[in-house]
Amino acid sequence: AESSPFDQNPIFLLYLTGQRAPLWNTHTRGVFFGINPDTNSKQMIRGVMESIAFGIRWVFEMIQQKGFSISDIRMTGGCANSQPWLDIFAEILGRPVLIPGEQDASTLGTAILTGVGTGIFSSFEDALKLLTIRETHSPSNNSVIEEYYNEIFALYKNLYRKSQDEMSVLAHIREKFGE
Repeated sequence: AESSPFDQNPIFLLYLTGQRAPLWNTHTRGVFFGINPDTNSKQMIRGVMESIAFGIRWVFEMIQQKGFSISDIRMTGGCANSQPWLDIFAEILGRPVLIPGEQDASTLGTAILTGVGTGIFSSFEDALKLLTIRETHSPSNNSVIEEYYNEIFALYKNLYRKSQDEMSVLAHIREKFGE
């Protein structure tokens, strides 16, 4: 997604099969908003990537409203090896993205659980002290990018709220006619 935030990327409501957190609505469906005849595939891809980060930001917002804080993000897997993903997540979430030295998080998690369960580690905290950070990717602290993403995020949430009833109507029509 070699498109920049300011390339008139469409906003994508990434609800292809309903949505769990933070919306808990099985009737939500995907919507591209802001497409024009000049919209290209790079802009569409970036819109999808940004929507994933917006969804996580919405969950983070709800976690913070419950009194918890999130200081950084740990990213593993293929996304952790993609500069565009790192840029998007750092900018939209407004936090450093830490790339652990160990990329296979499920195997690492299993090893930590086993280590604590068998007494190799006295606690999860002790086990986690052994983890290394391979790379840290921080937000640019560019106030224009921050303002842009704050405004697009507000629009993203508003688009969902305003289309929620129509998504339910669509689901009922599809159920009625056997889709």
